[in-house]
Amino acid sequence: MASVAAERPRPAYWKLILLVGAGISALYLVFAAAGVSVLDVSLVVVTLMAAGWWVGARDHLPATLNVLSLAALGLGLGVRLVEGPRWQLVPWQIAAVVVGAMAGLRLWRPGRSQQWSRVLGRTTLVVLVLAGVLALSADSVPTLPQPSGPFQVGSEVFRWTDAERPETLTASPDDSRQVIAQAWYPSDTSEGHPTTYIEEGEQLSIVNTLPRAVFSDFDAVDTHVTDLVPVSEDRASWPVLIFSPGLWVARQSYTALLAELASRGYVVVAMSHPYDSPATLLSDGRVADGSVDPRGGEIPMVEQVDIRAADSTFVLDQLAGLSELEAQSPLAGHLDLDHVGIFGHSLGGATAAQVVATDDRFLGGLNIDGRLFGPVADLDRPFLWLQSGAPVTVGRDELLDGLTAGGGLATVAGSVHMGFSDYPAYFTPVGRRFFGWIGGAGSMTVGSMTPIAADIVSGFFGPILGGSSNGDLDRVASLHPEVTIDRWVTPS
Repeated sequence: MASVAAERPRPAYWKLILLVGAGISALYLVFAAAGVSVLDVSLVVVTLMAAGWWVGARDHLPATLNVLSLAALGLGLGVRLVEGPRWQLVPWQIAAVVVGAMAGLRLWRPGRSQQWSRVLGRTTLVVLVLAGVLALSADSVPTLPQPSGPFQVGSEVFRWTDAERPETLTASPDDSRQVIAQAWYPSDTSEGHPTTYIEEGEQLSIVNTLPRAVFSDFDAVDTHVTDLVPVSEDRASWPVLIFSPGLWVARQSYTALLAELASRGYVVVAMSHPYDSPATLLSDGRVADGSVDPRGGEIPMVEQVDIRAADSTFVLDQLAGLSELEAQSPLAGHLDLDHVGIFGHSLGGATAAQVVATDDRFLGGLNIDGRLFGPVADLDRPFLWLQSGAPVTVGRDELLDGLTAGGGLATVAGSVHMGFSDYPAYFTPVGRRFFGWIGGAGSMTVGSMTPIAADIVSGFFGPILGGSSNGDLDRVASLHPEVTIDRWVTPS
């Protein structure tokens, strides 16, 4: 028997040590590249090691595992005390508590654990680690590109009520329709109060289904925009672009593109559509969520487009009377309302098509990667369909076939649906690479997409509105290999 025992192979602990060392080094490099602090990295690495050990080899070197688990618990508590609550670290802190509790129970009652408790513990740790990896893929303070145009950018938020239009999306018959509009505009100065990404003082969730805590640090985002600064004196009045966001997407989630266009010499007015757009702060302080019809059920898409189109027309009416309605506004008297266009993303693109079909004050429209709903009207003003590398084509060809004043179809290869927004910046570089498919953010950065999208938008609207551009669309395609002009419709 002694000889048999002597021949039994010893566990290759040195292999485990090498594997763990390599894993630690890799994790430190990955998380350091993502901008995570040393203390946070230590919490993640030690907790991950302890969790993996408990799941896969709990009976090997139990004393060492106990020490490692209690160290993870200490790091979890230490990070909480030193840095305060941070939602990205919550799964790791909970996992640290779990491994610490497992070590404590084994020290208190060695050898008395039952199979069901071991299975439950292992399952809990696997779920927490997966949640922790996803959480760390999100950037708590997104980085937006500096606008590249010759102007600084100012901003102003308007909360307007259409007394002549009842709010059909609430149960109260006394509610009137409200529209929230934020203007980005060219300025000659950046001296003043920085514009916050989410309206100051409000903990609003700008992505449906996600808790407000996810965006708790977004007030630290540098928007490169300043509140209520004077409009640039380079021109007496500026061409206007009205923007409608995607379904359930906040207007703030397009800050990079809208600020870029403003820096090039456009007044861009983005709408929040109450009970459709998230993070909509109404004039009376209520927050209107955007996901479900308050009357019950989902709002039909055709109805949403009708409401959004009416919102767009109302916003232009308000801009036309701005000198009387908002005499103190920096924009009062500086809008060229003879040169107005409309564009939108996703459902906002369908809105743009309907507005061009019904309100002749808009000289042209542009749809960014949106399908159409209901009958497709023939348009007698220019219209551009801009699509991602995975296009949504419903209504596209019918619309292009019905253009009488010109327009066309352009594609940005390698892009995805939400890549035209700020969503890619909501992920860390590592997170975007591995989890960019979540929410359709893709792997392209906001910094690389913004100049492409802005060149296309201004290249199309520039000749129509008398605004600046980086050349026509053929030149834009020559500047950006990702861009192709797939079809061009000449005026009939």
